[in-house]
Amino acid sequence: MRWPTSPSPWPNASARATSSRCATACAFLLIIFKIATLYSPLKLFLPVSALFFVLGLINYLHTYIDTGRLTNMSTLLWSAAVIVFLIGLISEQITNLTYKREG
Repeated sequence: MRWPTSPSPWPNASARATSSRCATACAFLLIIFKIATLYSPLKLFLPVSALFFVLGLINYLHTYIDTGRLTNMSTLLWSAAVIVFLIGLISEQITNLTYKREG
């Protein structure tokens, strides 16, 4: 059974609904990210850091076997892993200070 539809007064109503859904989904994911970083930041930052490290290791092994060299991309991924991990540690310390001050 189909619902009765009326013609839309806007010419691009379907495009507007799609962009609204995309904006709503992005806002929802941003809220989830904020909540995750508010309560336990390392649960979010540590897997991302580990992912960067593993990707760097895979890239290094591939290029070492193929050409016998260490590429810039491997070092960039390892650097990103360290930076993300350190940001997670700082975020964890800020969260601990916030809860210590409140409670």
